[in-house]
Amino acid sequence: MPRQSTADFTIRQSDTLPRLTANLTDGAGVAVPIPPTATVTFRLRRWGSTVLTVNSATGVVITSTSTGAVRWSPTAAATATTGSYWAEFQVTSATGTRTFPNVETGFWVEITKELG
Repeated sequence: MPRQSTADFTIRQSDTLPRLTANLTDGAGVAVPIPPTATVTFRLRRWGSTVLTVNSATGVVITSTSTGAVRWSPTAAATATTGSYWAEFQVTSATGTRTFPNVETGFWVEITKELG
């Protein structure tokens, strides 16, 4: 069930823009720096499913290691199926793996139907 009335990110079916941007923060809202050698993976899962639709570092750009800013560029395949999804970023470094946001549901992503 969504934790708010509007999605954190909305994109039209099969679109590749806009990009999803996020600032990775801890539970207190403080920016978490990303180690320079870390890999950031974007994960997307449809509500009610246990299967990840996207689980890849492809299309993920770290825009600031010091402020934990990241960006995911969707592919047409990733946005092909309309519906409500949960999304998260996973940072893997030499010291371990950390998931953002640090809540059970993640970001709410809505893929809306194209007109044609």
